[in-house]
Amino acid sequence: MSEQGIREAFDAYRADPGGEVRLDTASITSAGRRRVRRTQLLIGAAGLGVVATLVGAAVVVPQLGDDNERGLTVAEAPNLPPSTGRDLSDVFRDEQPSSSDSRILTGGPARDSAAKFLAKLAPRPANVDTAWQPTENGEPKVQWALISWTDGGKAAEGLLTIDRNPITIAIFPPPYQVCGEAETTNGNTCSVREVKGKGWLKEVRNAGTLRVTLQRANGPAVEFRLSQGAVTRAALAGGRQPLGRFPVDAKTVGDAVLGMS
Repeated sequence: MSEQGIREAFDAYRADPGGEVRLDTASITSAGRRRVRRTQLLIGAAGLGVVATLVGAAVVVPQLGDDNERGLTVAEAPNLPPSTGRDLSDVFRDEQPSSSDSRILTGGPARDSAAKFLAKLAPRPANVDTAWQPTENGEPKVQWALISWTDGGKAAEGLLTIDRNPITIAIFPPPYQVCGEAETTNGNTCSVREVKGKGWLKEVRNAGTLRVTLQRANGPAVEFRLSQGAVTRAALAGGRQPLGRFPVDAKTVGDAVLGMS
Protein backbone atom coordinates (compact mmCIF):
# COMPACT_ATOMS: atom_id res chain seq x y z
CA MET A 1 0.00 0.00 0.00
CA SER A 2 1.33 3.45 -0.88
CA GLU A 3 1.74 6.33 1.54
CA GLN A 4 -1.28 7.93 -0.13
CA GLY A 5 -3.21 4.73 0.57
CA ILE A 6 -2.29 4.93 4.23
CA ARG A 7 -3.55 8.51 4.42
CA GLU A 8 -6.80 7.51 2.75
CA ALA A 9 -7.27 4.62 5.18
CA PHE A 10 -6.93 6.90 8.16
CA ASP A 11 -9.18 9.53 6.60
CA ALA A 12 -11.80 6.80 6.39
CA TYR A 13 -11.22 5.94 10.04
CA ARG A 14 -11.67 9.56 11.11
CA ALA A 15 -14.90 9.72 9.14
CA ASP A 16 -16.19 6.62 10.91
CA PRO A 17 -14.74 6.68 14.47
CA GLY A 18 -14.60 3.28 16.09
CA GLY A 19 -14.02 1.46 12.82
CA GLU A 20 -10.92 -0.51 11.90
CA VAL A 21 -8.01 0.31 9.64
CA ARG A 22 -6.05 -2.72 8.45
CA LEU A 23 -2.64 -2.20 6.87
CA ASP A 24 -0.08 -4.82 5.96
CA THR A 25 3.30 -4.88 7.68
CA ALA A 26 5.22 -3.93 4.51
CA SER A 27 3.22 -0.71 4.27
CA ILE A 28 4.12 0.25 7.81
CA THR A 29 7.82 -0.42 7.21
CA SER A 30 7.79 1.59 4.00
CA ALA A 31 5.95 4.49 5.60
CA GLY A 32 8.41 4.52 8.49
CA ARG A 33 11.27 5.29 6.15
CA ARG A 34 9.61 8.43 4.88
CA ARG A 35 9.07 11.76 6.54
CA VAL A 36 5.68 11.70 8.16
CA ARG A 37 3.24 14.25 9.41
CA ARG A 38 3.02 14.95 13.11
CA THR A 39 -0.72 14.57 13.20
CA GLN A 40 -0.85 11.03 11.81
CA LEU A 41 -1.49 8.11 14.15
CA LEU A 42 -0.77 4.51 13.32
CA ILE A 43 -1.53 1.91 15.94
CA GLY A 44 -1.31 -1.82 16.48
CA ALA A 45 1.00 -4.19 14.63
CA ALA A 46 -0.72 -7.59 14.78
CA GLY A 47 0.82 -10.52 12.97
CA LEU A 48 0.52 -9.91 9.22
CA GLY A 49 -1.75 -6.88 9.60
CA VAL A 50 -2.25 -3.76 11.67
CA VAL A 51 -5.44 -2.80 13.45
CA ALA A 52 -5.78 0.91 14.24
CA THR A 53 -7.62 1.74 17.45
CA LEU A 54 -7.59 4.77 19.71
CA VAL A 55 -5.98 4.17 23.10
CA GLY A 56 -7.97 6.56 25.26
CA ALA A 57 -7.17 10.03 23.98
CA ALA A 58 -3.53 9.30 23.21
CA VAL A 59 -1.15 6.61 22.04
CA VAL A 60 2.16 5.78 23.70
CA VAL A 61 4.31 3.97 21.16
CA PRO A 62 7.65 4.20 19.31
CA GLN A 63 8.25 6.88 16.69
CA LEU A 64 8.85 6.57 12.98
CA GLY A 65 10.36 9.21 10.73
CA ASP A 66 13.22 11.67 11.00
CA ASP A 67 14.84 12.50 14.35
CA ASN A 68 13.77 16.13 14.06
CA GLU A 69 10.16 15.30 13.38
CA ARG A 70 7.62 13.67 15.69
CA GLY A 71 6.26 11.21 13.21
CA LEU A 72 3.83 8.32 13.25
CA THR A 73 3.28 6.63 16.57
CA VAL A 74 2.97 2.87 16.26
CA ALA A 75 1.96 0.42 18.99
CA GLU A 76 3.86 -2.84 19.04
CA ALA A 77 1.12 -4.66 20.90
CA PRO A 78 -1.07 -7.26 19.22
CA ASN A 79 -4.78 -7.67 19.79
CA LEU A 80 -5.49 -9.30 23.13
CA PRO A 81 -6.31 -12.99 23.42
CA PRO A 82 -9.93 -13.61 24.45
CA SER A 83 -11.21 -13.38 28.02
CA THR A 84 -12.03 -16.59 29.87
CA GLY A 85 -15.53 -15.18 30.39
CA ARG A 86 -15.28 -15.47 34.18
CA ASP A 87 -16.64 -12.81 36.54
CA LEU A 88 -13.51 -11.93 38.51
CA SER A 89 -14.76 -8.71 40.12
CA ASP A 90 -14.44 -10.06 43.66
CA VAL A 91 -11.02 -11.49 42.95
CA PHE A 92 -9.66 -8.20 41.66
CA ARG A 93 -11.32 -6.33 44.52
CA ASP A 94 -9.49 -8.57 47.00
CA GLU A 95 -6.23 -7.56 45.33
CA GLN A 96 -6.81 -3.98 46.54
CA PRO A 97 -8.07 -4.41 50.13
CA SER A 98 -7.01 -0.92 51.26
CA SER A 99 -9.36 0.79 48.80
CA SER A 100 -12.77 2.09 49.84
CA ASP A 101 -13.95 2.17 46.23
CA SER A 102 -15.58 -1.14 45.35
CA ARG A 103 -16.31 -0.40 41.69
CA ILE A 104 -14.60 -2.82 39.35
CA LEU A 105 -14.99 -2.26 35.61
CA THR A 106 -13.86 -4.62 32.88
CA GLY A 107 -11.73 -3.78 29.85
CA GLY A 108 -11.15 -0.07 29.40
CA PRO A 109 -7.63 1.24 30.02
CA ALA A 110 -6.62 -2.13 31.47
CA ARG A 111 -6.95 -3.67 28.02
CA ASP A 112 -4.55 -1.11 26.59
CA SER A 113 -2.04 -1.73 29.38
CA ALA A 114 -2.30 -5.49 28.95
CA ALA A 115 -1.65 -5.16 25.21
CA LYS A 116 1.42 -3.03 25.84
CA PHE A 117 2.71 -5.54 28.41
CA LEU A 118 2.15 -8.54 26.14
CA ALA A 119 4.06 -6.86 23.31
CA LYS A 120 7.26 -7.92 25.10
CA LEU A 121 6.04 -11.22 26.52
CA ALA A 122 6.26 -14.53 24.68
CA PRO A 123 4.95 -17.17 24.23
CA ARG A 124 1.52 -15.70 23.59
CA PRO A 125 -1.04 -16.57 26.29
CA ALA A 126 -4.39 -18.22 25.61
CA ASN A 127 -6.55 -15.83 27.66
CA VAL A 128 -6.44 -12.38 29.23
CA ASP A 129 -9.05 -11.06 31.70
CA THR A 130 -8.79 -7.31 32.33
CA ALA A 131 -10.38 -4.98 34.87
CA TRP A 132 -9.79 -1.58 36.44
CA GLN A 133 -10.86 0.54 39.37
CA PRO A 134 -11.73 4.18 38.64
CA THR A 135 -11.11 7.26 40.75
CA GLU A 136 -13.96 9.65 41.52
CA ASN A 137 -13.25 11.57 38.31
CA GLY A 138 -13.23 8.40 36.23
CA GLU A 139 -9.49 8.01 35.72
CA PRO A 140 -7.88 4.60 36.28
CA LYS A 141 -6.71 4.12 39.86
CA VAL A 142 -5.71 0.46 39.65
CA GLN A 143 -5.58 -1.79 36.60
CA TRP A 144 -5.35 -5.59 36.40
CA ALA A 145 -4.73 -8.17 33.72
CA LEU A 146 -5.01 -11.86 34.61
CA ILE A 147 -3.00 -13.65 31.93
CA SER A 148 -3.37 -17.40 31.32
CA TRP A 149 -1.12 -19.79 29.43
CA THR A 150 -2.55 -23.23 28.69
CA ASP A 151 -1.18 -26.58 27.62
CA GLY A 152 -3.94 -29.11 27.14
CA GLY A 153 -5.67 -29.59 30.49
CA LYS A 154 -3.05 -27.55 32.37
CA ALA A 155 -2.52 -23.83 32.85
CA ALA A 156 -0.36 -21.21 34.56
CA GLU A 157 -1.29 -17.63 35.31
CA GLY A 158 0.30 -14.24 35.77
CA LEU A 159 -1.33 -11.15 37.28
CA LEU A 160 -0.33 -7.68 36.08
CA THR A 161 -1.23 -4.90 38.53
CA ILE A 162 -0.70 -1.20 37.90
CA ASP A 163 -1.35 0.95 40.97
CA ARG A 164 -1.44 4.68 40.29
CA ASN A 165 -0.91 5.67 43.93
CA PRO A 166 0.74 2.82 45.84
CA ILE A 167 0.78 3.03 49.61
CA THR A 168 4.46 2.05 49.64
CA ILE A 169 5.51 5.58 48.65
CA ALA A 170 4.76 6.64 52.24
CA ILE A 171 6.99 3.99 53.84
CA PHE A 172 10.66 4.46 54.74
CA PRO A 173 12.91 2.92 53.71
CA PRO A 174 10.91 2.39 50.52
CA PRO A 175 10.17 -1.35 50.34
CA TYR A 176 10.63 -1.29 46.58
CA GLN A 177 14.30 -0.37 47.10
CA VAL A 178 15.25 -3.07 49.59
CA CYS A 179 14.74 -6.79 50.11
CA GLY A 180 12.79 -7.34 53.31
CA GLU A 181 13.17 -10.25 55.70
CA ALA A 182 10.10 -12.07 54.38
CA GLU A 183 11.51 -11.78 50.85
CA THR A 184 14.77 -13.51 51.72
CA THR A 185 13.58 -16.29 54.04
CA ASN A 186 11.44 -19.43 53.78
CA GLY A 187 12.92 -20.36 50.44
CA ASN A 188 12.55 -16.90 48.89
CA THR A 189 15.30 -15.15 46.98
CA CYS A 190 15.29 -11.44 46.28
CA SER A 191 17.22 -8.99 44.14
CA VAL A 192 16.65 -5.30 43.50
CA ARG A 193 18.38 -2.77 41.28
CA GLU A 194 17.80 0.74 40.04
CA VAL A 195 17.26 1.12 36.30
CA LYS A 196 18.09 4.64 35.18
CA GLY A 197 15.07 6.52 33.95
CA LYS A 198 12.73 3.66 34.88
CA GLY A 199 12.75 3.08 38.64
CA TRP A 200 13.64 0.21 40.96
CA LEU A 201 13.22 -3.26 39.52
CA LYS A 202 12.73 -5.90 42.17
CA GLU A 203 12.48 -9.67 41.74
CA VAL A 204 11.31 -12.06 44.44
CA ARG A 205 10.95 -15.75 43.69
CA ASN A 206 10.55 -19.17 45.23
CA ALA A 207 9.84 -22.64 43.91
CA GLY A 208 6.32 -21.81 42.73
CA THR A 209 5.99 -18.06 42.19
CA LEU A 210 7.86 -15.12 40.70
CA ARG A 211 7.07 -11.49 41.54
CA VAL A 212 8.64 -8.62 39.61
CA THR A 213 7.89 -5.01 40.52
CA LEU A 214 8.89 -1.63 39.13
CA GLN A 215 8.36 1.53 41.13
CA ARG A 216 9.72 4.96 41.90
CA ALA A 217 8.72 7.61 44.41
CA ASN A 218 6.79 9.80 41.99
CA GLY A 219 5.18 7.19 39.76
CA PRO A 220 2.83 4.22 39.71
CA ALA A 221 3.78 0.76 40.87
CA VAL A 222 3.84 -2.01 38.29
CA GLU A 223 3.79 -5.60 39.52
CA PHE A 224 3.62 -8.93 37.75
CA ARG A 225 3.10 -12.07 39.79
CA LEU A 226 3.70 -15.29 37.90
CA SER A 227 2.64 -18.71 39.14
CA GLN A 228 3.01 -22.28 37.94
CA GLY A 229 -0.74 -22.59 38.43
CA ALA A 230 -3.43 -20.22 39.71
CA VAL A 231 -2.07 -16.84 40.81
CA THR A 232 -5.23 -15.63 42.61
CA ARG A 233 -7.75 -17.33 44.88
CA ALA A 234 -9.88 -18.09 41.83
CA ALA A 235 -9.53 -21.56 40.36
CA LEU A 236 -7.95 -21.99 36.96
CA ALA A 237 -10.39 -21.54 34.08
CA GLY A 238 -11.94 -24.61 32.54
CA GLY A 239 -11.15 -26.82 35.51
CA ARG A 240 -7.51 -27.03 34.44
CA GLN A 241 -4.71 -28.28 36.68
CA PRO A 242 -1.50 -26.36 37.45
CA LEU A 243 1.08 -26.37 34.69
CA GLY A 244 3.85 -26.99 37.20
CA ARG A 245 6.36 -24.66 35.54
CA PHE A 246 6.73 -21.00 34.61
CA PRO A 247 5.54 -20.35 31.03
CA VAL A 248 8.01 -17.44 30.68
CA ASP A 249 11.39 -16.81 32.29
CA ALA A 250 12.39 -14.11 34.76
CA LYS A 251 14.32 -12.02 32.23
CA THR A 252 11.35 -11.90 29.86
CA VAL A 253 9.08 -10.84 32.71
CA GLY A 254 11.56 -8.16 33.80
CA ASP A 255 11.79 -6.74 30.28
CA ALA A 256 7.99 -6.64 29.99
CA VAL A 257 7.65 -4.86 33.33
CA LEU A 258 10.33 -2.33 32.36
CA GLY A 259 8.43 -1.72 29.14
CA MET A 260 5.51 -0.35 31.17
CA SER A 261 7.57 2.60 32.45
